Amino acid sequence: MSGTTASVAAAAPAADPISAGVLVGATALVTGAAGGMGRAITRALAAAGASTIYALDRVAADDDHVESIVVDLADLDTLAGTIRGLERTPQIVVNAAGYYAWREGFEIDTADFTRTFDINVGAPFVIMREVARRLEAEGGVADAAFVNIASVAAKRGFPNQADYVASKGALVSLTRAAAQDLAPRITVNAIAPGTVNTPMIDQVARDIAAKTGLPFAEQRAALTADIPTGRMQEPNEIAAAVVFLASTGARSISGETLALDGGVSRD
Repeated sequence: MSGTTASVAAAAPAADPISAGVLVGATALVTGAAGGMGRAITRALAAAGASTIYALDRVAADDDHVESIVVDLADLDTLAGTIRGLERTPQIVVNAAGYYAWREGFEIDTADFTRTFDINVGAPFVIMREVARRLEAEGGVADAAFVNIASVAAKRGFPNQADYVASKGALVSLTRAAAQDLAPRITVNAIAPGTVNTPMIDQVARDIAAKTGLPFAEQRAALTADIPTGRMQEPNEIAAAVVFLASTGARSISGETLALDGGVSRD
């Protein structure tokens, strides 16, 4: 492990008064914490009172609010060992890491397809399984919550992203199954964001622009064209929903997927 467990409550940014203190003393684990959405989630958890936040990603999370653990989420056996070796057992798990391999048409190769599923589906499964085992061995807790970050792509097919679309659909199904298998002590829900204003979206726009020859700015603007609210979602909006689903106020919600996409999936 790398990094140092931070005094996250003291270092956290100003908290939303609605969520401040709702997670006091909780231990959380967040994947993809080095990314824009993951960083917003870790900061929101800290602002809500989480005392220890394990941040798992391929690169160290540059954030004082977390204990950073560098791990390849596609290496599922190593990942399982990492979870078993954590000093503290998380009561909150947020699987926010995402991977895709943009290819023209249906030309994605098998290796990329497999890696996408390992990171987007396999890693959440392994993490939830290992944390649930630890909770069970320790006598369980009444307020554990797992939140998986899916995508509007799970409901709407998008071109040139067969691996990503399929993996997010699988993650939604995994969420439903886990909610039943891990009840009653653990709630399991998913959030399905639409187009979120993160570096990953910028990379998507660059990839498409490179393939199509369209200017980057034009391609990025096109990503918001069919959003009824007229804008991308912001990472802090996703983070606020995570805090709610992790709180005791959401204890009667499990097996659900919350759409946060500006109305794109309304139909």
